[in-house]
Amino acid sequence: MSFLRNSTFNFIGGVLPAVALFVTIPVIVHRLGVDSYGALALITSIVGYFGILDVNVTAGSVKYVAEHQARGENTEVSRVVSFGLLLYLAIGTLGGLALWFSAEHLVGSIFKIGAAARNEVFQAIRWSAPAFFVGQLQIYLQSVPQALGRFDLSGKLDSVFGTLAPVATVLVVLAGGHLTEIVIARFAISVVHCAVLVLVLRRLLPGFRLSWPDVGVMRKVGSFSAFTYLQRIAGVTYQNADKLLIGASQSMASLATYIIPYTLISRIYGMLFRLLQGMFPLASALAAAQDFRGLQERYVYVMRYTYYINVCVCLMASAFATELLHYWLKGAVGSDAHLILVIVAYSLLAESTTNLPSLVNDGLGHPHISGIAALSRSAAGVAAAWWALSWGGIVALALSQLVVSVLASAVFVGVVHRLSMPWRFRDVAGPAYGIGTWVLVIGTPLVALRLSSAALEPWPFAVSAAAIALLLALIGWYGVLMPEHQRQLLGLVQSRFARPLPRS
Repeated sequence: MSFLRNSTFNFIGGVLPAVALFVTIPVIVHRLGVDSYGALALITSIVGYFGILDVNVTAGSVKYVAEHQARGENTEVSRVVSFGLLLYLAIGTLGGLALWFSAEHLVGSIFKIGAAARNEVFQAIRWSAPAFFVGQLQIYLQSVPQALGRFDLSGKLDSVFGTLAPVATVLVVLAGGHLTEIVIARFAISVVHCAVLVLVLRRLLPGFRLSWPDVGVMRKVGSFSAFTYLQRIAGVTYQNADKLLIGASQSMASLATYIIPYTLISRIYGMLFRLLQGMFPLASALAAAQDFRGLQERYVYVMRYTYYINVCVCLMASAFATELLHYWLKGAVGSDAHLILVIVAYSLLAESTTNLPSLVNDGLGHPHISGIAALSRSAAGVAAAWWALSWGGIVALALSQLVVSVLASAVFVGVVHRLSMPWRFRDVAGPAYGIGTWVLVIGTPLVALRLSSAALEPWPFAVSAAAIALLLALIGWYGVLMPEHQRQLLGLVQSRFARPLPRS
């Protein structure tokens, strides 16, 4: 399956869940209340942080499943998949037991949870233990279709079950359920998801037999995954540490005020990242063929397009942050939420500039560079978050993460182009970043002018947003999109909509 089709299916797999989340969060917040929603976010972050036990063997498994399947080595495929399944069953068991036995300590000693809610949170964390076990199995099973190049299947399943989770949460709260019932509903969805993935595995690998992996399989899969595990540690820490620190030092309302705008903007950037994930195997293939010129050409236009789209997302979300939260949540969160949304949007924009360089770097066979960089960035982010919360609040925390994101991203892009890429940064900087950076520089002062403005009325908001979106689209078409790609898109549209003339 081509890079474009894989990217499209992977992107679509994230669209419906993101839309479902956007639609359902206001209902959940208003039904549960801000404090309870903050507690739910805290439970999610606690469970997410236990994911640090995941040693990221999916990376090595994807590589070797694809390799052995291409050679028709069914026995080796079975050994690699069996090794992954056994390992993730062990991780799920270990993490589940740790969650079960640490629940009381987490609720009673570490996080600031009101006395009335402690028992509910305690029970929810206990139910998260079997959910973690099933979730680890789900993580591995999801990687098998991707290893076989079937992003169409993985995208469809991500779309269906990713949408079911927020929908089920809404149904639970509308029926009068609370935190424990939400966790149980999500656990049930994960069980069904795993069952479907098992059926998919049997369909894709009809010759699969569960077998004990030999030392050779464990060594090669484990060694390839070792450095990518650093990225896993960094990713889990980066995604959850700031929320856990807020939960330990601030109120659940403060946590909700921080995490709701963060969730909104991070989901959008997350969808855009899915467009890039196919670059990892593509870079590996082009590097193996020594086609570095072809790789550079793809790198430039993929970075050019995705960077510009990310800039547009940042400016639109930041310029209309007040309106988005006002009409979306109807004042359910704190007054600092719109400012946090703006800061997080710029932080994630800076982070997004490292996505493509990291994927290509790994495809070129240098995962230690991206792994060490990710771990260093995560450590700096946690230290900055702790320091910011020690003298300020959640706005100070968001600002600290913006500073770390900008500095760490600039250093990483510079280092990876110096040590890993077969071209210099100055060779790609202009065509890849030029137009997007000019738009960002011009748009940021306009965003700053809107920070203290009151929310626009619905019609002025809709007209203003549409006008700016149209302007950015025109800049993208005439200034960003390369001429050959313009011609291809026009040809595609004409072929789709052209109708043959009736014969006389």
